[in-house]
Formats: sequence, structure tokens, C-alpha cells
Amino acid sequence: MTVTDRLLNAAFTYAPRLPDGLVRAACAFAADVAWLIRGSGVKQLEKNLLRIRAANPATVSKASRTAMRNYFRYYAEALRLGAYSKEQIDARVSVVMSEEARRDIADGSTLLALGHLGNWDLAGAWGSRHLAPVLTVAEHLSPEELFRAFVKLREDAGMTIIALERGSRVFPQLLRHSRANHHLVCLLADRDLSHTGLPASLCGQPARVAAGPAALSLAAKIPLYFVGIRHVRLTGQARRAAGSPWGIELEFTGPLTTAASGSEGIADLTAQWTAAMSHYLERYPLDWHMLQPVFDADLDLARVRAKQEGAA
Repeated sequence: MTVTDRLLNAAFTYAPRLPDGLVRAACAFAADVAWLIRGSGVKQLEKNLLRIRAANPATVSKASRTAMRNYFRYYAEALRLGAYSKEQIDARVSVVMSEEARRDIADGSTLLALGHLGNWDLAGAWGSRHLAPVLTVAEHLSPEELFRAFVKLREDAGMTIIALERGSRVFPQLLRHSRANHHLVCLLADRDLSHTGLPASLCGQPARVAAGPAALSLAAKIPLYFVGIRHVRLTGQARRAAGSPWGIELEFTGPLTTAASGSEGIADLTAQWTAAMSHYLERYPLDWHMLQPVFDADLDLARVRAKQEGAA
């Protein structure tokens, strides 16, 4: 287990017992340290911010520091998710959604395409109580203790987790669950280097994203929405009820529909949710904590094509 793994493992143990403000301050400090060290993640974050025109070369350093603080705020909130009361969670979450979206979710399984934006764990804890039980996927990473800690955190918040094992396929499980039960299926989809990754456009730049949301929406015949999540400042009674100066806002776009089927339908729906995400990133770019390559200009496309051909 690396030093980082040990620190995270300790954080899962002790963060729920510590004051919320202390955990937030510690994570903000850790964000600044990571930003100052300027490892590969911070450098890639800056490349991504430049590609979505969130900054220019003269301002990208300042922008990446803010984005890193937003990213580590996610950890501060996730580590203490089990310590929050239902009332505190409710006070921290606001939603922008149409009556049509509410009807779709009430009527049956609904699929949400998400980006690495805001705090999807806090959103999932709220959504499982107020909308429908959340079903999602978690990549099975090492070490096992940390993976189990993240899964337990989400399951304790009412979510159902399907583990993505190396070389395995979760699509059949998602399809079965979506058809058999009433779920809010939430898929992080703004980065995918597997053999199913699809070419897309994010803020006018060629990128690779997951085919899962579009493919599952068509196969299960369930509505598809893009949901943006951002941190928002809380004031007054909302801040007192939340026990925090920060909350999140969920913004639903959709339903996204297509008359096409098969690969054409998947491509069409993918283009629609990535267009919705691009519009969202144009407004709230610093809530996107993407520290890995997603744009074609930063990828080894020959390696990606080899993966696709090997899986064909």
C-alpha cells in the first residue's frame, strides 16, 4: 500500500469522527500541496482546462488551483458522507429539473450520463432517497481495502454498486437491473479508453467518451438525461441547516431522444449528451476535476485503436 493509500485509508477511519470544518480545511491544504507539487495529474488538468477554454496560458495556474480545491472538496464531503444527517444532506442539495424529468424518474428506470463534476456521491445519496434507488458502477481498483471502503460508503447511502472488474463486462448486469427494477442509473461517462470508447466532441475538441449511457438507454428503452453537478455557496438558513458553507446543484438536461437505432442511435445520443456537457463546461469549467487525458490530442490513439481491434 502506497503512502497515499495509507492516508486515504486513515481518512476513511477518522474523517467521520472529526469536525466538518477541520476535514474541509485539511482537504483544502492537501489540494494546495498537490497543486504546488505539480504532478502529472495537475499538469493534465491544466491541459484539459486549456482545451475547454477555461483559461489561457497566463491564467491556467490560478484556474487549476481552484479546480483542485473543488476536487478535494469532493473528498472532504465523501469521506464524511456517513456522518451527515438526512436533513443536512437535503440542505446541501438543490435541483434544476423539469416536470417531465420528474415524471420519467417516477415512472421507471431512468439513465443519467454524468461527468467528473461536483460531488456525485452526495448527489447519489440524495437521489436514492428522493428520486429512485441509485444504481452505478465502480471500477475495482487496488488496494482492496480502499475499494471496499468506497463501495461501503455508497451502499450505506442507499446506492447499488456493480464492480467493474478488469476484463469483465458490466453492461448485461446494468441491462438486467434496469429492466427488472426501478433505478436511477448513474454512469460517469466523460472518459473511456476501453474498446467501446466513442469519438465525441467536448467544447469543440475531439475526445473519447463512454458508449454506455447511449447504448443502455436504447437497449433498456429508458430515458436518458445529462446531469451537471457543481458546488454552490450556501448562506443563511440553508448554510446553518447544512452545517457547511458549501452545497451542490444538480442540473438535468433532457430527455435526449433519437429516431435512429443500433450504432447510429448510440452515436446520436452520445453526441447529444456530450453537447449538453460541453454547454455545462462552458459555464462551470472549474467544477470539472478531470486529471486524466480525455482529448484525442493527449491520447495515444494507435494504442486505443489496437484495443478496439483486439476486442472486435
